[in-house]
Parts: sequence; C-alpha cells; structure tokens
Amino acid sequence: MSENRDNFDNTNETLSLKWDEIDVKQLDGEIDKLVKSAELVIKQLDYVRTMGLEGLKTKYALANFSADLASGKGLRGFVTENEGTFSSDFSTLMQLPGTYANLSAEKKNWFKGAKEYYDGINNLIPAILKIYDTLGTIEANFDDTFDTIGIFYRFDDLAFNASNYKRMSDFITSVCMFINTDLITADNKASNSIKYLQEHGADPKDPKFAKGYREAREADFNKLMSGSEFLDKVDYHGDGVFRIDSEWMADSRIIDNCIKIAKIAIGDNLEGKMKSVIDECKEIKAICTANSGVPGLVELTRVLKDVLESAQEYADFVAQLAKGFKEGGSKEPYCYFDPMSGLDYCTKYELANIDKSGPKSHSFKYEDLYNKAENSLIQFYQDYMEFNGYLEV
Repeated sequence: MSENRDNFDNTNETLSLKWDEIDVKQLDGEIDKLVKSAELVIKQLDYVRTMGLEGLKTKYALANFSADLASGKGLRGFVTENEGTFSSDFSTLMQLPGTYANLSAEKKNWFKGAKEYYDGINNLIPAILKIYDTLGTIEANFDDTFDTIGIFYRFDDLAFNASNYKRMSDFITSVCMFINTDLITADNKASNSIKYLQEHGADPKDPKFAKGYREAREADFNKLMSGSEFLDKVDYHGDGVFRIDSEWMADSRIIDNCIKIAKIAIGDNLEGKMKSVIDECKEIKAICTANSGVPGLVELTRVLKDVLESAQEYADFVAQLAKGFKEGGSKEPYCYFDPMSGLDYCTKYELANIDKSGPKSHSFKYEDLYNKAENSLIQFYQDYMEFNGYLEV
C-alpha cells in the first residue's frame, strides 16, 4: 500500500460537519454513497472471481470505495468534528452539556438524533479503518490477482483440461518409447531390407542399390512406426520429414504464455498475501456490528459485512489458484504446471536434454518440448536408416 493511501483525507473544505450546522439529509447521503460504493465493489469482485472479466472497472470500484472510506469530509469527518460534543455517555439528562437547555425544541430533538448518528458511525470506525487496510492489500495486488484468475479461465475457455493434458503426456511417452527402440532388434526385424540384400547383394557405391535399399529400408521404418500413438499428432511425409500438428504447436505457445503470465502474477507470495486478507476479513466481521437505530447505519453495517464476505471469497479463490499453479497436480489446469510423467522416458536425442522438472523450471517450454520431439524422431530415423552402414542419410 502506498504512503499516500495511508494518509486519510481529514480536510474540511466543504460544508461544516458540526452537528448543529449539518442537515440530516447530508449524513444520510454520505451513508447512501458509501453503501452504493460498497455494493459496486461486491458486484465487481464477484464478477472477476466468477468470470475473470472487467478488471479495469473493478480497479476503479476499489479505488472509489477506498476514497470514500478514507474521506475526512464524510462520516469520519462528522465523528472527528463532533468528538468533543458527543464523546460523553449522556445517558441521563443531567449529563447533557449546559448549552442543551438553551436549545430550541427542534434543536434538542436534532441533538439527540445527531448523537445517535455519532454513536453508530463511531462504532463502525474501527471496522471501516480495518476494511480500508484489508481492501488495500487486494487493491495493491489487484493486477496480479486479476491475471491469476484470468489465466485460470483462459485454460477453461480453450479446453486446456486434464484430458487434453493427458493426450500431451501420452504423446511424449509414445515418441520416447519409439525412439528408445533397440536398433539391433529393429534391424533384425527389417524384413524388406533383409530380403533386398538377399536378392541384390550389398554394393553401397551402386546408385541402383542405394535407391532400392533406401526404399526397402523406408518400408521397414514405416512398419516399425505403424500403430504408434504419436502418429495421431504427427504427419510423416517420408524421408525422415516429421511435422507435429500445427494446431498443437500453436496451442503449446498459448500454454507457455499462460504459464509465464501466471508465474509472474503469483510471484513468491501472492498466496500468502491473500491468506492474510482471509484472516483479516474474519476478524473484522466480528467487530462490524450495528448499535444504532438509524436505518441507514444498519444497512451500512450489513453491506460492509457483505464486502468482507466478498473480499474473503475473492482472496480464497486467488490463494487456491496461486497454490495450484505453484505446486501443480492432477487437477485441471494445475496439471499443466506439473512435470509430465512422459518426460521420464526422454533419455535419447534432443529429448534427453529437456528439463524434466517441467514448468516449475523457468527454462521449460511446451513448444520447445514439441520441437525436441520432432527433431528426436528425425534423429532416430537417420540412425535407423544408417544403422548397418549401407546408407548415409
């Protein structure tokens, strides 16, 4: 929270707030203003939490409500201005100030009414001050909370769910299992290559031999690869040309960007900050009570409690998301922040160099993982084709 935000505005540049110079409508207007300001904050926090939208409008709502809470020209100003007059109990007529007897009947009634406003507002001041500070934590970290929530809904909108993540992991597992194939065993089963050698002999320098053997070897490679699950997302054009599905590559870049934004947003302690908001909201609700018969103050007390409830739900949601993004797990979309089980099989070629800690490492990117998978298939193809020394790919 900024230093300027901590300094309440206690100026009195507008109408006097002394009890005998202020109109009851002015006080009711200030109460109504605060109620409406609070209701907008509730609406906007709930909207961001459930939809992940209208961030700028919510920032304005928080800023306006903070300004209303801090205003020294409104309810707080009324209490400050009349503290000397109304700070006593006045439970009996004998305790009324000496000037009371000289007041007109109308002024005497308003004195008693103003005292009721004073007591009710003064009773709420401790809660108002704490609400100001607590909402200040949300306000100061709003961009990070908004990005955290936005990424959560971004994953949902794009159907980046647990099922899709499993397909990604199964894809990497399938690629790794294929390129881990023992080349000696694979060569012994290369029936087309074996038959070609038996029928034509082996003369690598003969262009006709090289052409025919390459075709036989390519047929064996296709047979070896047939049935592999990764073919659902990889186009093979022959001669070792592999292309991972373009939509999957595009999705990988989106996921990488979402993860980057989320990791920046949650930082080192967004979860902790939001947990402090949760605890503070619980404490403030206990002291936010009405002790006045003034209808407007009863309504204000209710709406302030609703603000605390909304802020608590908002902070709790953000804290859960921050924890999920940081720790990963099996649930969506946290699974995308977790190391893939398929990475355990990445022991050869470029895939061997992938950071197996997954998105928890700043160097890991899904786009890089797919590119390495593509290049590893190419490298395995080359090794397979050249294995017995008859070809140079």
